[in-house]
Amino acid sequence: MVGSDSAFDIANTLIDRLALKRRTLQFSSFNSIRQRAAASRRLNFSVPPLESPSAATLLRVVGSGAAFAARGLLPREAADLLKPLIAGGPGAVGMGGERNLQEPDDVLAAAPDLYRIGLHDALLDMAENYLCEPCLYLGSCLKLERSAAPALGTRQWHTDVEDDRIFRFIIYLNDVDEEGGPFTYIDASRSVAVRRALNYRSGFVSDAKMREILPEQQWRKVTGEAGTMIAFDGARMFHRASQPTGRDRFSITFTYVSRYPKQIWYATRLRRDSRRSLLPMLSIRQMECVPKARSS
Repeated sequence: MVGSDSAFDIANTLIDRLALKRRTLQFSSFNSIRQRAAASRRLNFSVPPLESPSAATLLRVVGSGAAFAARGLLPREAADLLKPLIAGGPGAVGMGGERNLQEPDDVLAAAPDLYRIGLHDALLDMAENYLCEPCLYLGSCLKLERSAAPALGTRQWHTDVEDDRIFRFIIYLNDVDEEGGPFTYIDASRSVAVRRALNYRSGFVSDAKMREILPEQQWRKVTGEAGTMIAFDGARMFHRASQPTGRDRFSITFTYVSRYPKQIWYATRLRRDSRRSLLPMLSIRQMECVPKARSS
């Protein structure tokens, strides 16, 4: 007989892989009910206080529909954990060769402290101030964007589908200039017009197609030195990783959604044994932010 936890994990896996919840919400009646429930939750939520004026500035910019980029925003202990990655590059966590991506479960196994950066109270405070409700932490993801790789997947324009609001931040782990594959986005107000013109729901849009809708002069690129943190709402704006032309780009991404998301990608959930080993290291608040496990 399958235990209740295992049955829940299997159900989560099916929902994630088939995107059942997100597909159902494409019907306006279901989505209206969901939006009313979200509005009620936000109305009754007391946002936690922020530690610094810089965090308040970040949230104002992201709330306005733009991306915010700066250095020195991470708590000191979190920033210190990234120093070996900045100094040692992808090889410091076993990346390179054919290994260009580490999903959350991989990050937790290779470097648990890197996964736990995203559970720092100061970062949870920022996420919940933006979302205006308790958050789920979808983990950290390490990416090596190769200059020789084709412009496929997230190198094409898209918006994120996990939730109506998504608080996400990318930290460059090497210097990124125009030739280094900078994060590129279209602000939220223009993204509304692009979505309407394309009758867009989800998926990827090529540069050529985007140019037909919006001049390239209105695309925004974010360059920066190693340690630069870029905060944005991936659900509200079209964005992509630019094609690196001169050098590879190494980065880490942290993602937060509400506790009632539209979808959590299968690879974002931790395996049961990984999640079980993680929880004893966390506070009650942190434990509540870790999604249910996947089935395998």
